[in-house]
Amino acid sequence: MPPNKDGEVLELTKAGLDRNVTELAESGVKLPWWWPLGVRCASKKDSPGSISVCSCNGLIQNSLPGLYQCVQQVQAYERQRTQARKQKREIKKRGPARPSKSIAESWERIRAFYPDQILNPGATPAAIAAFEEAIGPALPDDFKESFRLHDGGDNFWFTQTSGEFLSLAGILKQWKRYRQAQRKGEYATDTEDWETSDIEGPIKPIFWNTKRIPVTDNSGDHWTLDLDPPEDGAYGQVLDHSHEVGPTQVLARSWTELLSQLVVDLENGKHL
Repeated sequence: MPPNKDGEVLELTKAGLDRNVTELAESGVKLPWWWPLGVRCASKKDSPGSISVCSCNGLIQNSLPGLYQCVQQVQAYERQRTQARKQKREIKKRGPARPSKSIAESWERIRAFYPDQILNPGATPAAIAAFEEAIGPALPDDFKESFRLHDGGDNFWFTQTSGEFLSLAGILKQWKRYRQAQRKGEYATDTEDWETSDIEGPIKPIFWNTKRIPVTDNSGDHWTLDLDPPEDGAYGQVLDHSHEVGPTQVLARSWTELLSQLVVDLENGKHL
């Protein structure tokens, strides 16, 4: 390097970045103490009062993977922003979206809105029947139709807060975890600690029972399929469930209605 330079910043292709990261990581080069500051300092007393760069202490092989991940996250975020701007222009041009007329149409439009997201293939009739047998109550027909098209996804989120769309296996795993904890008296018991609050709409005032099926998961927050509604509720209505206070509101009267409304919200830019 020239004497007046500490290093060069190179813009690489992904393949080039992968290759250079590998070569540098394998080199075992040690970084100077001032590396995390982003500037060369003669001594620690000359260090700036604040820094706004990633910390890279120690061996370069320990710090580069984290930096590389940061770069990838920034690039992904920029791609999302570009896509969002494009979608907003298209929304303004075509006008308000219309509700979908079927489960199949809803999924077609959801896939079009999230072209880079991965949805699983549909579940078999045998898998759906086995799931119903495991949980007890029958699933609504529209919910079964939906899962015959897509049995969850690979870290697929309907919205930024919906949580991951679980497969039947993932739903059953979460459901069994809650059931086991409830049987042990550790979850959703008939005590003050598990009283519900802030409920809106026709929902029984209980924190959780085995007839509420968690379809998505966001660290304990769920969209749940309610198979135990009150008289003024609807069998198969979809609830918004908080891990702190239990069910809070009815998101839709059915899975069909939820997907149809979701499509409208997505295409109208509500979740951009």
